[in-house]
Order: sequence, then structure tokens, then C-alpha cells
Amino acid sequence: MTSFSKNDTARTPFGRNQFLRSTRGLGIESYTLSRATVPDQTIDTFTERFLQPGTVLARVTSGNEAGKIGPFRAGAVINESVSLAVTATGGTFTLTYGGVATAALAFDSTAEQVRAALTDLTTLNSRDIVVTGGALPGTAVVITFTGLLSGQDVGAITVQTGSLTGGSAAVTTTAGDSSGSGAATDGRQDPNNIVGLLETFAPWQLKERDLEVAVVYRGAVVQANCFEFGSSNTAVALTNATRDQMLLRPALQLSFH
Repeated sequence: MTSFSKNDTARTPFGRNQFLRSTRGLGIESYTLSRATVPDQTIDTFTERFLQPGTVLARVTSGNEAGKIGPFRAGAVINESVSLAVTATGGTFTLTYGGVATAALAFDSTAEQVRAALTDLTTLNSRDIVVTGGALPGTAVVITFTGLLSGQDVGAITVQTGSLTGGSAAVTTTAGDSSGSGAATDGRQDPNNIVGLLETFAPWQLKERDLEVAVVYRGAVVQANCFEFGSSNTAVALTNATRDQMLLRPALQLSFH
């Protein structure tokens, strides 16, 4: 009598992950996915060239694959940051960005108070900074540029200390760098080239050729089930930084849940 042995070894999840929160109102565009931009990945000791649905895709704008798309890979981008330290025991100070000064800030301001003063400026969008640390003067406040200013060498924030007493204040700036260690070099590293999220699942086709794929540019998606490629050119969970860049792109109409 014919018999067989079942292999019950656990396997790495692989297949059509459910990155779509809803199928209503989807906007889908067709593109040619470049085989050359897709790295080999190993699953359960098998090495394959594949992409999971929900992967962020971007245009290739230079080189032999120009005109096609591939996985977005920004690399390890450095966001510019400014550390604000205060040694004063009283009085107020102001910060200036883009030639516009904030309202007076107390020597013992919290990170939230600094953030509120900066985002009141006409030269700075609230989505483009994150403020942590504090409260002053015991702990420095750190202002990090994000959103549209992510990875850029932005204009300086300066501090005016004329009304402080018993001490002073100073800022230390770490410049931004968009080159990104491990980033793609063919245009796929640029958030402005992102076209959307892969809808097509191709478990083996990319081993052989380029592939026509469907890309979602409008719809509701589950962020935890989406992917991008990190600085080591391996798939990682979609980061908040990349999500924020996608939300700022007028051509993309995606809501993340």
C-alpha cells in the first residue's frame, strides 16, 4: 500500500500577506518591475528572488533599468538635529528659524513648549519636526527635522539669550545627510519617486524576467503588513519615516491603519 511521510517542520510565513484594510476605492496602476532591482532573499534555506505584496516601490530614474520600478531603498538616512542646552537660572530666550523668531520661552521650558513655539512659526510645518528631551535647564531639548525635511541639511536654528539670567543657552547642530548608507543609487532612494505598494504576488517569476505588476496608489492599508528595503537590502517592516514621506506625496492617496 502506498504511504508517505508528512514533514511537520515549521515554515517561515510566505505568500499573499493581507496589507489591504479594504478593497473599496482602490487606485491601481500597472508598471514594469525590474528583476535586476530585486535582491535574493532566503526563506527556509531556499534562496529566491521575490517581493511580498505591500512592498513600497519607486521609479528607477538612471542606469540600464530606467523607466521601470523596483523596491524603495533609502538607506540609513540621517535627520538633522539641534540640541538646545540652557545653564540659566531665570529669564527667557527665543529661537529663530528661517529668519523668524519664536515668542519668548522660559529658561525652564519643556520639550512640548519648545515644539509649540517652533510650530507657530510660518517657516516651519508641525509635521517636519519632533522635539524630545527636557525639561530645561536640567536636560537638553533635542529638535529633530523629519517629514519633508528628513535627511536634509536644513537652515540653522539659532538661540537669542539676551533675557536670560544666571547663565546662558547654546545650540549644537548635527547636519542631515540624505545620501543614506546602503541606499539605492538609481533613483529608488528618493521618496519623491515612490509610486505605491505592490499588489501582485510573484513567488518565482522574478527569477526569470521583469514582470508587469499592479501597484496600489490609493486605498486603506495596514502599515504593519507593509514592507520596505533597509540599508542591508533586506525587507523590513515599513517605517514611520517612510510612511510619513508617502503621506506627503500628492500622487499617493493612501491611509495607514
